[in-house]
Amino acid sequence: MKKINIAVSVLLMVIFAGCRQGKMADSPDTELVFREQGNEIIQAIASKDFKRYQRSGGDASGIAAGEDFLSSCQDMESRMGRMEKVEFLTLLETPGVVNLVFRIGFCRKTSDGKSVKHQQLFQLVFGKVDGKSQLLGMRIM
Repeated sequence: MKKINIAVSVLLMVIFAGCRQGKMADSPDTELVFREQGNEIIQAIASKDFKRYQRSGGDASGIAAGEDFLSSCQDMESRMGRMEKVEFLTLLETPGVVNLVFRIGFCRKTSDGKSVKHQQLFQLVFGKVDGKSQLLGMRIM
C-alpha cells in the first residue's frame, strides 16, 4: 500500500509540475507554426542550406560554422541516403519543450548501385529561448 501511495504522489507531482510550466503549443495556430518551423529545418538539412537552417530557428551556437553544418548534413546523407519524403506525424508536449516527430523517406545506393528505400523517425525538440521558439536538439530513430 505504501508503494502505491508513493507512486501516486510521484505521478501527481509530475502532472502538476507540467501544469505550472505552461504549454508551448497551446493553440492549433501555434502547433502549425511549430510544424512549419520543423519542416523548414528538415528542408534546410536536406538542401544543406545553413542560412535557411539559422533562419528557421536552428541553434547556430551548436554548430561552429556553416562548414560543420555542411559536414554533418553530408555525413547523414552518406549513412542514411537522400531525403525523398517528409511527413509530419505528431507533436508531443512535455514540460518546457515541444517534440515534433516526422517520418522521413530516404533512398541510398548500395555498393552494387541498387537503390534502397527506407523510412526513419526524425525527432526535433523545441524550447523557448529569449521568447522565441528555438531548436534544442534532433535525433534520428
